[in-house]
Amino acid sequence: MKMVTLASFVAFCACPVSVAAQEACSIYNIRAGDSLSSIARDVYGTINYELIYQSNRGVIGDNPDRITVGVSLQLPCEDGSLPLEAQPRQAIASPSEGLPEPIDEVPATGVSIDEQFDPVRRLKLVTGTGYAPFTDESMPGGGVYTQLVDAAMDSVGGSVEASVTFVNDWGSHLDVLLPSQAFDGAFPWRVPNCIAGNLLGENDQFRCDEFLHSDPFYEIVQTLFVPRNSILVNAEDRAPFLENTVCLPADYSDGHLKTFGLDGSAVTLIQPETPEACLEAVVSGQAAAASMTVNVAEAAAKNLGIISEIDRVEALTTRSTLAVFVSKSHPQATEIIATLNEGLARIRLDGTWFRIVSKGFSEFYAAK
Repeated sequence: MKMVTLASFVAFCACPVSVAAQEACSIYNIRAGDSLSSIARDVYGTINYELIYQSNRGVIGDNPDRITVGVSLQLPCEDGSLPLEAQPRQAIASPSEGLPEPIDEVPATGVSIDEQFDPVRRLKLVTGTGYAPFTDESMPGGGVYTQLVDAAMDSVGGSVEASVTFVNDWGSHLDVLLPSQAFDGAFPWRVPNCIAGNLLGENDQFRCDEFLHSDPFYEIVQTLFVPRNSILVNAEDRAPFLENTVCLPADYSDGHLKTFGLDGSAVTLIQPETPEACLEAVVSGQAAAASMTVNVAEAAAKNLGIISEIDRVEALTTRSTLAVFVSKSHPQATEIIATLNEGLARIRLDGTWFRIVSKGFSEFYAAK
């Protein structure tokens, strides 16, 4: 995939067996009391369950906090590949499915048949800079998300050629560039809860009404982190945290806390400069909990050597899904979405998704 920059636009694997204990590169049957976080910690020594979740979305569903006893999970190998050779779990439409049959005459418009019905789908995708580590021109491959889209399109094979252009006027992406079909898709945009109906704001309603969304290439997970052996790990609501001290790193959004009514009016909020300081406050007892994204907490806990000392409160978690958007007015919108989803399914299954995300985030946080 090629990338173009525009400043603005106005214009090791053992044979897989089913096991009772958690081991990487094996099949594991979920037991009572399990969570993806606890499985990830036992298998990989991490608080981040994304590798397991992204590799088993087809059996887990959309909510990684709701897993079913007895369901079999593929626990990825250390390189991110799966223990069983597998194909995407759902039938994916062919990139050419739905195209009109070729005709023999040149249309009156003067556009050649090859141009109108090209067997190679050429996708023009747009993103912007300044959203590190997801999309940023200064990062390798244009950022983690850009690399994921690139790898997904490459995995589809010779039927697709995709290019990415950086247009740094983010507002033009959905308002102008997609509706005018100057570009076929834009990323990474947050997908609203489109089944919320009249509870949606005007901007979210617009995103639901006017665009199709690919499957999520990445989900931003923000939650509360508490001492691992604390009774707060099993909190079902905000009550145990009220009138307590909660830590939020300086310059981080308090939107997650507001979602659960845990802003400064309900808790004593402290805001040190770094995520590390927040986690130190939690393990030392200065704060009951810290609010941050899983990836930030993972990096900070590794820096401090305290991965085994913290855990997340699953009931108090928010997720933001980042997808590729395609305008519903695009004549091949459903085929484009099917192509994107096919590529994404492939890179989840072969370990590419994990390798890109793991390397990209590790390098990003190591440089901060």
